[in-house]
Amino acid sequence: MPRYTIIDEAGEDVTTLLAPADQISAFLVEGLTARLEDDYDISLDDALSALRRERDRRIAATDWAVQPGATRVLMDRIEYDIYRQRLRDLTETADPREPVWPVLQPIADIDPATLTPATRRMMIDAEKLRRTESRFYFAPVAGGTPSRFDFDPESRDKIAGAGTLAGLATGAGAPAGYLRWANADIDFVWIAADNSLHPMDAPTCFRFGQEAAAHISAHVFAAKALKDADPLPVDWHTDARWPLTPESGL
Repeated sequence: MPRYTIIDEAGEDVTTLLAPADQISAFLVEGLTARLEDDYDISLDDALSALRRERDRRIAATDWAVQPGATRVLMDRIEYDIYRQRLRDLTETADPREPVWPVLQPIADIDPATLTPATRRMMIDAEKLRRTESRFYFAPVAGGTPSRFDFDPESRDKIAGAGTLAGLATGAGAPAGYLRWANADIDFVWIAADNSLHPMDAPTCFRFGQEAAAHISAHVFAAKALKDADPLPVDWHTDARWPLTPESGL
């Protein structure tokens, strides 16, 4: 049914109303005119309202997953965040009369074509986060076998801080092989993800910080390349599109 804006003699908008095209004149008293805005579909409006109610119910059902202190592994967190965003996007991406409801699933199984550009970027950032946090390797002995080190935000901050201190110590003359550059009473040791101990002199710890920064930078630029790609490659989530690590084949 058409939607009209009713206009007074001064050209000001008075109100809007829905009316059949052959009946609009009955609403126009002297001095009023009507401007057709669009063919408003009241059934579509009802469908949108129903979609929003069900969408809100489904989002609320997963509120527990985003509460502070919720116990979830990294991939669970990412999958819930993307799922909730896809629900929010339904008013843009779905036919409200026949919506296709998203399901909680690994991001590699999601068809990027069903996502808004913002959510597609969010999905790429989620994969960047997963890879950055779970795939940081470093060989304390140059040329030796790399070990995986924790790389969550707290660990990243600690590595960056230690690397900065190690750079200062190296500049102040801390020699290779000297392990008490940070504390004169204790050898400097870092614990790897498998709980093994790795002594580091100042030059090694400085290199540790440098490689950590390079690890972050490489993933940031890999994610940017994917965000700029149109269309997004179907293999966007595979090792071929991301920096190599010992785990992925370096």
